[in-house]
Amino acid sequence: MLKNIFSTLVAAGGLLFSSTHVQAFYRLNLGGNRSQPGGRVHILVSGYSHGMGTQFLESAVGRARRYQQLNPSVDILIYQVNDAEVTPKAIQRLGAKILSADDAKLTGSGLVEELQQVGVLESLDIYAHSGAHVGAGLSGAGDDERFAFDTQGLAGLKGHFSEFGFITFNGCNGGLLQGPKISQLLEIPVSGALTSSDFQRLHQNGRWYFNNSGQYPVGSWASANNSGYA
Repeated sequence: MLKNIFSTLVAAGGLLFSSTHVQAFYRLNLGGNRSQPGGRVHILVSGYSHGMGTQFLESAVGRARRYQQLNPSVDILIYQVNDAEVTPKAIQRLGAKILSADDAKLTGSGLVEELQQVGVLESLDIYAHSGAHVGAGLSGAGDDERFAFDTQGLAGLKGHFSEFGFITFNGCNGGLLQGPKISQLLEIPVSGALTSSDFQRLHQNGRWYFNNSGQYPVGSWASANNSGYA
């Protein structure tokens, strides 16, 4: 992990990675926010896809854009795990900018360590596969690859959130054990689903459908959202 994640940020055009070296995860923003250390920041995390394609990242970017609309003075920082289904080209297609990359696996404790350095946390939104007892998968399904109530060092985030700060688990089963326990530990609101969850995609016909076989009509998915943000 970088001790100062802002030390390698570049101009809004982002970084181009031509090396064959595999990065473990990327740090992104939307190109229009300040990305300065110490200020207020919205954190969004897109975990390993495992069949979800770019839907976790699409959801994170959609919410980030809404945050940016509501208060453009607050920074945006998105963590995206490197994945065969989420390439740098796909990231740029969604309008996100690669700020820096890390070849260390994104672990729960590693994420906590970074969050203690970025500034005042307005929110933490996690888009990931998750289980009621084991938490949200960041870089995989291993114990150290998850963000959960028993993640090492998690209690250290207490006091790093703003007065109205909150956490959301956007995946399955985040509200059964993880949400209540983390809320109690950090003394902030935490939301999550009590059962399984699913994501919808915007179709070229202008309507949203679940991306499951038999649950969307013939035709293509929309390449841009011209009606609003999720």
